[in-house]
Amino acid sequence: PLGPSQEFWARHEFSAGRAEVVARGVEGEPADFNVWTREAGPGSLAISVEGPSKAQIDFKDRKDGLCYVSYVVEEPGEYSVGIRFNDEHIPDSPYKVFIIPKSDHADKVKVSNLDDEQIVLNAPQSFLLSKNGASGSLQCKMVSPSGREDDCFMSQVGPDEYSVRFVPKEEGHHYLHAKLNGVHVPGSPFKIKVGGDGKKDGAVKVFGQGLDRVKTGEKASFVIDTSNVGAGTLSVTVDGPSK
Repeated sequence: PLGPSQEFWARHEFSAGRAEVVARGVEGEPADFNVWTREAGPGSLAISVEGPSKAQIDFKDRKDGLCYVSYVVEEPGEYSVGIRFNDEHIPDSPYKVFIIPKSDHADKVKVSNLDDEQIVLNAPQSFLLSKNGASGSLQCKMVSPSGREDDCFMSQVGPDEYSVRFVPKEEGHHYLHAKLNGVHVPGSPFKIKVGGDGKKDGAVKVFGQGLDRVKTGEKASFVIDTSNVGAGTLSVTVDGPSK
């Protein structure tokens, strides 16, 4: 959906409005959001949802300056949600919404160590995808602000774990699409802000199930990311009851 309890502000000074949205929903399931009009003065609010299928829209005016909107669509794809106050779009409207197909397998996939804060331009970034028993093939791509699409480099680091690497080439907001058999995994597409001077932050990142839950007699693995540090020597030790 447009984020749990996502709020949109409608004011007579439209430049003062705000709405940070990474929109995602599931076919056949309600997606909802709130619209605040308290400081906008009298006027009319109009909601539209356009895309591959017709939307069933439920609109409730709570009479306190808060309007609750819920909608359901029956086909996956890209939708456009328009929010107008007195026939004018509020800031950032229309919003892009990705409606994904239902999939029990894609819902099992977990993403970890993904830095969605501001990251450095042209600096390699990596994160971990865990299938957690889901069957199928993983696909990852990065969509830049200009619309350019680049596949991410994936390497298997464990029985069900994959390290994913990408290098952002443009400044601005990127969208990282992570899918299993063509279906977005939970949270995808991820909105990532790129910008900066390329200076190294001096941080070594470590992640993976081999640092969390391990069974005796089975191979355990984890990833060490040294892309944000300079040259040096890496050493790894494992101490415990057995060698």
